[in-house]
Order: sequence, then C-alpha cells, then structure tokens
Amino acid sequence: MVILKIENVTYSYKDGGYQRVILNDLSYEFQEGKFYTIIGESGSGKTTFLSLIAGLEKVKSGKIYFKDKSLDQIGYSNYRRNDIALVFQHYNLINYLSAIQNISLAMSKTKKKIKKQKYVGYALLKKFGIGKSKSDRSVTKLSGGEQQRVAIARALASNVELILADEPTGNLDKSTEIEIISIFKNLALEYNKTIIVVTHSSDVSDQSDIILRLVDGKLVEMK
Repeated sequence: MVILKIENVTYSYKDGGYQRVILNDLSYEFQEGKFYTIIGESGSGKTTFLSLIAGLEKVKSGKIYFKDKSLDQIGYSNYRRNDIALVFQHYNLINYLSAIQNISLAMSKTKKKIKKQKYVGYALLKKFGIGKSKSDRSVTKLSGGEQQRVAIARALASNVELILADEPTGNLDKSTEIEIISIFKNLALEYNKTIIVVTHSSDVSDQSDIILRLVDGKLVEMK
C-alpha cells in the first residue's frame, strides 16, 4: 500500500540572480512497512526533500499525498502532529524533562488516545534498552546513543505510521550506529512502520530495504 506519494514536485530558490532548482518535477511512491534511505551529494537537496515530506515547508509546485489526501487537505499542522514523527541527528529531546516525560508528552499531543501512558512509555523505553532508573533521569544524563533511542521511542509512542529521520546516527559511534539501524529495521518489519532516513552513512543505507539517490533533483532507486 502506498502511504506517501510525491507527485511532480518542484522546489527552487533564488541564489543571487540565479534560480537554483533543488527538486525537479520529482515523483515517487513510498510503500508502507519499508525502510528507505536517501543518499546524495552535499547540497543535492536531501534535507529540503525531508522538510517538504515532513510538512515543514510547502512545495512550490506539485503535490504531496499522505494516504491519498494531499497535505493541503489534511492541514500541515495536523499532518505534523498526528501522522508523522521526526528523529534528528541532535535528538531534539526536551532537556529539562526525563526520558519518560518526553515519551508521555509525545503521547499527549497525538489525536490517538493512548491509555496508561506511563506504563506504555516505560515498556517502550525498556524495549529500546532504557530501564526504569534511566527512564526517570533527565535526558541530559544519558549517553548520545541512549538519547537517540529515547527519541526513536518517542516517535513510536506517538503511534504514527511514518517516521522520518535526518542523519540519526551522525553523532554516534559505530557500535551504537549498528544498534540504531537494527531498531529502524525492526520498526519496519515488526511494526509495519514506514521509515525514511536521510543519511551520509553507507552502513545505514546498505541495511535499508530501498536506497534512493537524489540526483539532479530526482530520486533514483539504487536498490
């Protein structure tokens, strides 16, 4: 089933007196339950593309559909709040909250009602290797790898079907990167989530179901 459809999307901006085209009549369909990675040279438009499919920016022309409804129909704020979750290189956790409080906050913001939020939160964190004692700590007292696992647990806690990640292993050592890759693969396989990751890491892209390279403003399927 197609969960995200990109239809004839073009995006450009003025660079001095020159109109720089980042995405050029780009079309692609993302299937549910797949782990995708997007690679490409620096400046190729990977982050711009992620911003557009996350509803953080609006396309200049073309359409983006989530489950057959355009983002304009859904409403950009509704789409960001209820339909997707974002995982960043720098975790973007709320530093003055504990891990469990970050998870609970994500649950409270979604339209999907989740009963026994704290119980579910602790269970999720435990699944990602964060026990109760660490769950109750400020996230600033956790390692980088632990903070990223909290960020992914937070994404899963919001009970969305589409998880987008921007260089999620960029600040992590090799062994922790392998752990994070394993989590993403498991989310697609076990939970039927669609994972789209922008990355420079060949170790990450090699483990994905489908590798897409952004070249000349279009997505080219490599695997």
